[in-house]
Amino acid sequence: MGLYNTLLRTEKNIKSCLRTGYYFVFETKEVNRKRALYKDVHWSDEEKKNFDLYWMNLLNKRISDKWHKLYQSFNGIYCKEYIPEILYTTYIEPRLNDPLYSNVFGNKGITELILQSDLVLFPETICYSDGKNFYDSKRRVISENDFWRLIFNAGEIVIKPATSFGSGTGIMFLNMKDGIDMNTMKTCREINAMMLSREVLVQRLFKQHETIAAINPSSVNTIRITTYIVKGEVHYSPIVLRCGSGWGHVDNIHSGGLCVAVEDDGSLGNTAYKIGYSDICERYNFHPVTKTEFGKVKIPYIKRVVDAACSLHGRTPHIGIIGWDFSISSDGTPVVIEQNFHGDSIWFPQIVHGKSFFREDSQAIMECVGLRK
Repeated sequence: MGLYNTLLRTEKNIKSCLRTGYYFVFETKEVNRKRALYKDVHWSDEEKKNFDLYWMNLLNKRISDKWHKLYQSFNGIYCKEYIPEILYTTYIEPRLNDPLYSNVFGNKGITELILQSDLVLFPETICYSDGKNFYDSKRRVISENDFWRLIFNAGEIVIKPATSFGSGTGIMFLNMKDGIDMNTMKTCREINAMMLSREVLVQRLFKQHETIAAINPSSVNTIRITTYIVKGEVHYSPIVLRCGSGWGHVDNIHSGGLCVAVEDDGSLGNTAYKIGYSDICERYNFHPVTKTEFGKVKIPYIKRVVDAACSLHGRTPHIGIIGWDFSISSDGTPVVIEQNFHGDSIWFPQIVHGKSFFREDSQAIMECVGLRK
């Protein structure tokens, strides 16, 4: 067993090094590709001095200012405490979250099984496929024919990959009647052929709280909150609301969605951003379709969302940081849409809030992941 465990640790270390190398190259190429956005962001001598001093004190070394200037190019806010995306993807997230557990807990097919609680609801599950076997809503094994029978007259549903492709890729919004999607007139056989993944979760569309739905009724608008463990407590990052910018169903930023700051009392910031892959920047004070004025909206029950995320973080051991996507039901109960354990992003909360992702916890986080002695 000693040799076996040594081989397992070696394999894990090799995978970790490869992952870190991949993200280092990727993030470096991305920030250089976006240079046109931040090349005209200039700091005063005092701002540069404060930046270098802050990071020397935090990490005992200087770091590149490219990410800070990129974020500032969107919001116009200088903040020396911004956490660079490359630092998060290559060091912080992989050290806080065990990759093996991240892959398991990241399967949407088991999310509601792990998080069942009086604190939250979930979109109603109709059926699930793990790519080989098929299950009904109670996770009882069924045949493939029965799987499609459950979908045959299911009405308005969402079919989404259980292991995410990211950015809304692979999600299908259907309105099933007599085996036909009334939106596209495609049959079950054609829908099956179109699915990007064999591992899918099928859920009913749910009714969002009227305040959230009013911003953009055509999309599932979600509240992104990230929880993390520091010094034996669960803390949370600045909160963001994401909503669709047009008549599409998804709110993902990479799919053209908007993001706007949410204060701890539920009040929205004055400005929503369309920032794509952080390679475009469009600002809106009013939603481009519904004309809702963002600064006059207050999301109700936001404290319930915060309490639920912090309380349920411990349901996933070996996980130090979780990106949660919530909505809120018509009666004010938080609805868990999904959790994100790896490959997450921290740039957009910092852009819309103009502050560090970890706020006053940056030093403790750096100590936790071994970047600060």
